Amino acid sequence: MVKILGCENWCHLSTADYGLRANVSVNGIEYSSGDKTQNNAILYNSAKVQAFDYAEILGFTNFDGNFLFNKNTVQFIEFSLVNQEETKFFVVNVHLPYNNLEKRFHDLETLESLFAKYKHYNGVIIGGDFNLHRSELTGRNFDYVDGHDSWYYDKNFGLKTTVGKSEDGFSLVNDYDHFVYSSKINVKSKMRRCFSLSNQDFYKQVVIGEKTYTNSAEFNNKVSDHCPIIMVLEF
Repeated sequence: MVKILGCENWCHLSTADYGLRANVSVNGIEYSSGDKTQNNAILYNSAKVQAFDYAEILGFTNFDGNFLFNKNTVQFIEFSLVNQEETKFFVVNVHLPYNNLEKRFHDLETLESLFAKYKHYNGVIIGGDFNLHRSELTGRNFDYVDGHDSWYYDKNFGLKTTVGKSEDGFSLVNDYDHFVYSSKINVKSKMRRCFSLSNQDFYKQVVIGEKTYTNSAEFNNKVSDHCPIIMVLEF
């Protein structure tokens, strides 16, 4: 993906080097592994921002420390604006377990503790597939959960971003993808889908990049069961 962007300034950080490849037990807690398809990655433009990976500091690389997650594919990255090192913010990339409710909420509680530890230092943004509805996050120990003051202001309502399997039109079915962030983050543009500002959950067609999709089944099968989401920050 970095190569396709066609710019030598684009870089990436990934969990490929430290993700769990076998199940392990730590202090009596069982942690699940994941294969390479479960790796997380962050792409960034190094001409705009500098990045520092906290994987070793937080014990991700050796799977020790106080913040252990299933599959060990969480990323905690410190970003600062180029030539403005004092302007820092943290980005946390997550994918909570899908098929195990107990492990999902264990990871969510760990995520809350991580958020609480760092939110007083600089702005913190957590993004990813939570496999949880927005209503299950708004009552937790987070400052803001994506659309807190936009059209979906109701804490029980979220923007659907998982892609259905309709063969006639493009359907969206679950609100599992979120941006969770601290009060130090200045959000200029609230979370939205990459292809539309609308809140509707069904489209005759959508355009993503140079490709037009007239059914969500094709996108689900060939690309992803999630559509990209966007949020714009200001510093």
